[in-house]
Amino acid sequence: AYGIYLFTSVGFDATIRQNANIIRNNIIGLNAAGTAALGNRNSGVYVGDDSINTQVGPGNVISGNGATGSDTVFGINIGGYVGSQSAFITGNRVIGKALLPGMRGDALRLWNSRHNHIEGNLFANRSANNYVHDGVTTVVTGNCGASDLVRSV
Repeated sequence: AYGIYLFTSVGFDATIRQNANIIRNNIIGLNAAGTAALGNRNSGVYVGDDSINTQVGPGNVISGNGATGSDTVFGINIGGYVGSQSAFITGNRVIGKALLPGMRGDALRLWNSRHNHIEGNLFANRSANNYVHDGVTTVVTGNCGASDLVRSV
């Protein structure tokens, strides 16, 4: 299970899309006090195939995702095989998961996604990198990253 999952099924009517969703001021992957991980099996926020104009932030705290045994866990995962477009990721605090070598636990993973704006976030990764791939006209500015600034719970 994901914390928040936005997805348009590939192969269905192209007029039915995830459009203009706003994810703001949430605690995702942690209890309400922000002191203990709830352990979603997968990513905290997933914005997938053919989703457009999604706003993630400001004010989200995303951490503690990935149950024991999960080998692919991201704080925010934007993309998909068809791709998404025009995501605005601003003013969030996202902590990636500490994983063993060869596993993926990026705070931000953006792939096959166009026209995005990523600004003013704190991305803390304990064992991985932020990842942007095939992000045509994607702007990444004013973010703070740290390899061990914040301990993941």
